[in-house]
Amino acid sequence: MNEKIAVAEKEKKADQQLKEAKALLRQGKQNQAMDVLKKIDRSTRAGIEAGKLQEKIDKS
Repeated sequence: MNEKIAVAEKEKKADQQLKEAKALLRQGKQNQAMDVLKKIDRSTRAGIEAGKLQEKIDKS
C-alpha cells in the first residue's frame, strides 16, 4: 500500500513540475523551463512527456 502511495506522490510531483515548466515556456523563460524539465523523474508519465518536450526545445 505504501508503495502505491509513493508512486502516486512521485507522479503528482512530476506533473506539477511539468506544469511549471510549461508555464515558464509560455512566459518565454526557456532556460528556466529547461532546468525544471531536467529535474523531472523520467520514470513517470509526466517525465516521459518532459523528455519529449525537452527534445523539441533542443531542436528549435
